[in-house]
Amino acid sequence: MKSGIYFTNKTLKYVAFPKRPLPSWHCVSFEIELKDIKVLALSPRMNFDDDLTFLLIVSKNHTVFSIPLHGVIESGIQELENYFEINSLVEEKLKFKDEEYDSGIVDKIIFPKSHYWQDLFHKDWKLKIRWIYGKFWSKAFYGNLKIDTVK
Repeated sequence: MKSGIYFTNKTLKYVAFPKRPLPSWHCVSFEIELKDIKVLALSPRMNFDDDLTFLLIVSKNHTVFSIPLHGVIESGIQELENYFEINSLVEEKLKFKDEEYDSGIVDKIIFPKSHYWQDLFHKDWKLKIRWIYGKFWSKAFYGNLKIDTVK
């Protein structure tokens, strides 16, 4: 199966791109039922000299899955946007400023709409440490989720 997003009326499946020598934007493959998706968020990262944006998918049990948008922008994204009734991910990622890519600690919720553009993670010590690791491994370290109040 080719790398990318596969969207059905019940599931979202992500087939990861092959690992590169430097795993800067490698995300693992996963499959999740749509009814188990609690939150969608965007996560900007600066990786060496590349601006990268990841789609974060948080399940009901607070497992965080990530998808690099730069590899899959036309594969399954339109169906995802329509299903969750969210704005275009291309337009949403343009809202991030250059310094937010470099900080490594700005993750914004895009679904549910009641929490639109709020922080996904608490601003705590874990997020500051992630900034250090994030230069080499984009999704190496998550902070404490702030979404425990999202129903």
